[in-house]
Amino acid sequence: MKKIPWLFSTLRTARRQSSMLLALEALRALAILSGAYLTARWLDAVFLRGAQPGDTAPVLLVLFFVMGAAAGARREETRLLARLSAASRLRVRAALHARLLAPDAAAEAPVLPLALEAVDALDLWFSRVMPLLLSLICVVPLTLAAACACDPLTAGLLLLTLPIAPFLLYLIGRVTREASRMQWQRMEALTKAFGELLRALPTLKLFGRAAAQRAEVTRLSDAFSQAALRVLQLAFVSAFALELITTLSIAIVAVSIGLRLLYGQIAFETAFFLLLITPEFFLPLRQAGTAFHSAMTAQTAEASLRRLLAPARTGEAGGDILLGACETHPAAESTAEMRQADAPASQGTAAAPTVLIRTLTYTYPHHPLPALAGRSLVLPEGTMMAVTGPSGCGKSTLLLTLAGLCAPYEGSITIAGRELSSLPCAARTRLISYVPQEPHIFSGTLAENIALFAAPDAHRLADARRAAALDAAAGVPWEDSQQLGAGGAGLSEGQKKRLGLARAFYQNRPLVLLDEPTATLDRVAAARVRAALRQYLAGKTVLIATHDAALLALADHRIDWEVSP
Repeated sequence: MKKIPWLFSTLRTARRQSSMLLALEALRALAILSGAYLTARWLDAVFLRGAQPGDTAPVLLVLFFVMGAAAGARREETRLLARLSAASRLRVRAALHARLLAPDAAAEAPVLPLALEAVDALDLWFSRVMPLLLSLICVVPLTLAAACACDPLTAGLLLLTLPIAPFLLYLIGRVTREASRMQWQRMEALTKAFGELLRALPTLKLFGRAAAQRAEVTRLSDAFSQAALRVLQLAFVSAFALELITTLSIAIVAVSIGLRLLYGQIAFETAFFLLLITPEFFLPLRQAGTAFHSAMTAQTAEASLRRLLAPARTGEAGGDILLGACETHPAAESTAEMRQADAPASQGTAAAPTVLIRTLTYTYPHHPLPALAGRSLVLPEGTMMAVTGPSGCGKSTLLLTLAGLCAPYEGSITIAGRELSSLPCAARTRLISYVPQEPHIFSGTLAENIALFAAPDAHRLADARRAAALDAAAGVPWEDSQQLGAGGAGLSEGQKKRLGLARAFYQNRPLVLLDEPTATLDRVAAARVRAALRQYLAGKTVLIATHDAALLALADHRIDWEVSP
């Protein structure tokens, strides 16, 4: 399928706004032409025909309103373009966020330059390129038509000099495109290296390698600066060349009009009108240098986004094996938790489902061995099942697939008689609570973190905190308004774990998936959590991955897994 540039695909999907933009630009062009005509008429009447200023007051009044209409049309255009830009970039970020949940997303492209710089670069379509195109579509033809109606010779000169700037842009574009691509590549390399430095800084400091890595980031920063300067140089040179060409073109038209005016071959009113509209005719071409550079930058960013947002690869059988899949990543888990926050408070009244797992197989990208290989399991309704086994046997992966965060390569998952893959996102939200080993902590209050930014219910919130040993009785004397740092800054691992459990208790879903719920907890807190699990999860279908012997003893069923089935 042929790729449609971002600008034109936006115009196609926003037909009403596009029509309104064209109408506003046509109105502005007509207002500019009317203003030039009224100005030429007023000057001719006052300075050549000897009219009194009072006699020309109606002309000045109309001129005032015409110029006001032109300014208002431009202001409304800017507002519409800003709204189109914001809505379009929001859709791209939403698609980018969904695609990043796929397990191979991190390997395909750097995340930060795409989510930040690349998406923001798309705004150049709307702030620089689109106004230019609107002027080319409306202002240039209308101005040429007005010139042709007044003086065909001047119109012929305008038409003759018009193709020079586009040809020059074509030559400049062949160089600008490559320079813009190199700039993005070096920026991505810089972002990746800086991110790696932040993640590995403790290790680098420990082994005395921080200075060497700092030197590498400095080298990449210099390379990026050079690439950015190269693009700016090309932009300045192209803008200068276009200014020179259009200035010479305007001079040719002005000299022609002046000579004919001198010999009485053209009226002053017509000559002055043509002199006023000639710069407006060439103005879009003068702005084309900067706009063309912006278009190349936006096009390069769009190409990077297309590579990541391309349809998911399909398996040999033709099925979409990446639909809804993701790695075990805190960002993905936090996104799943946020989606679950929208379910109503009465969701816990749903019947506990039976879960059937048949020959489940899943392999993480770039890993030679499967994390799950042909696993089958029956989880009866209203029972608590515990899965134990050594690390690497697939316990966490099983919970991820049941939560809908990893789509299995083979096998099926049936919940309450329906295939998990066929359940809409809203249905999964009402059905499943999932607590990963490392719950994500948001920057916000304790209540917001437990209710996941939904309007909290005070009674349910208190019960959830008490059940998760996250209250004053457990040594956590926080108010619900206690501010928590992003990522759990200032919280111990045990407190993070208990906060994740409080979310599950607060959500009150019929199917609960818990990954090592008592790990990192002290003896007293672990005992309280085990008691709460038996009390608050009674009647629900619960699957727990754990090594806790006391928690295994509470389960209705226990399964011991080896590394391979």
